Amino acid sequence: MSPLARAPWFARLLLAELAAFAVWAFLVNRVVIQWPDSRGKSLTIAALCVVLGLLAAASARRARRSRLLHVWCALLVLFGVGELRRIGLRHAYGAATTEASLWRPVTTWQLAVRRFS
Repeated sequence: MSPLARAPWFARLLLAELAAFAVWAFLVNRVVIQWPDSRGKSLTIAALCVVLGLLAAASARRARRSRLLHVWCALLVLFGVGELRRIGLRHAYGAATTEASLWRPVTTWQLAVRRFS
């Protein structure tokens, strides 16, 4: 039996739900966001949330008989590696900024062209 299968049910559920959220956010950010605004887009976002959440809960519950929990772990590791790569690329291109505020939005009047050398 794998260490994941021996973990408490809540820990398995949390791991699977975190991975499901990462997949949901990735799909919405990369694919669904490009669609024109419509009722179908909203339904797709909600359906993805429900389906991925139920799949994660089912895989956490059946961890003793299923290897799907290992897939969720692999997805989290891959997303983590991708984020580390993104951070490295931003640093290499000099795109890091400390001027951006999380609480004050930037308007189009405040945008400026930046040249990278």
